[in-house]
Amino acid sequence: MWLQQLIVGLIVIAALAYMAWRWLPAALRQRLARVHPRLGAGPGGCGSGGGCSSCGGCGKARRE
Repeated sequence: MWLQQLIVGLIVIAALAYMAWRWLPAALRQRLARVHPRLGAGPGGCGSGGGCSSCGGCGKARRE
């Protein structure tokens, strides 16, 4: 039973870390990019940055 609680706890910690990173302000991500370039990258996807044009997903759908 304790192993199950440990696994659930690790999943919850991972989810909290992802949530904190997802909503981390861009200014703090830029600071972290000075330490390591990959730390400065945002969460990605079509919802970040310049809208859907940034990922090219919408452009492919229109061409087909």
